[in-house]
Amino acid sequence: MQSIPFLGTCAAVVIYTTVDGLYHFATLIGRLLLRQPEWAWPPLSDRPWTSTSIIEFWSFRWHQFFRHMFVVYGARPGGALRVCRVRGLHDLGLWGLGRGIEVRTTGTFFLLMGVGIVFEFAFKRLTGRRVGGFWGWVWTMLWTMCWGTLMIDGWARRGVVASDFFPERRRPGKWLVDTVVGLSSTW
Repeated sequence: MQSIPFLGTCAAVVIYTTVDGLYHFATLIGRLLLRQPEWAWPPLSDRPWTSTSIIEFWSFRWHQFFRHMFVVYGARPGGALRVCRVRGLHDLGLWGLGRGIEVRTTGTFFLLMGVGIVFEFAFKRLTGRRVGGFWGWVWTMLWTMCWGTLMIDGWARRGVVASDFFPERRRPGKWLVDTVVGLSSTW
């Protein structure tokens, strides 16, 4: 049970670095090869680990791939819960592995993010203050990491943890490590 926060933290770091790394790679292709302007590739995330509320985390700090769609859906009554339910479409990635989906875990995670946002609106209504500061950061990290562990557990059961995102011969990291190991073994 003591390893759960550690595993949740590791999973969050892996997810963030994977999404951010792929975006930076796409940015390089867009900017260097396709000669696209800088404004076409804004920063994807803004240090999500510094979020002091769940609203701040999902609205500004986590990746903004689907921001327009979520703003449109979120502007309607019940929007926070509806947006977080739509985020549950991450199950399509699991489905692509050919091992089924995890609506119970992934969908629950995103639904509970909506519940956390509703709690923050209620907090503001009761106190007149927004969630923030050190205790807001503690709240945000606990809420997202605890429920995030539920989602990661579901992903692990469906094979995401052991999946090969790149074919064996096309893994740049593996090629780099193999090259370094090969060079170091010749010394």
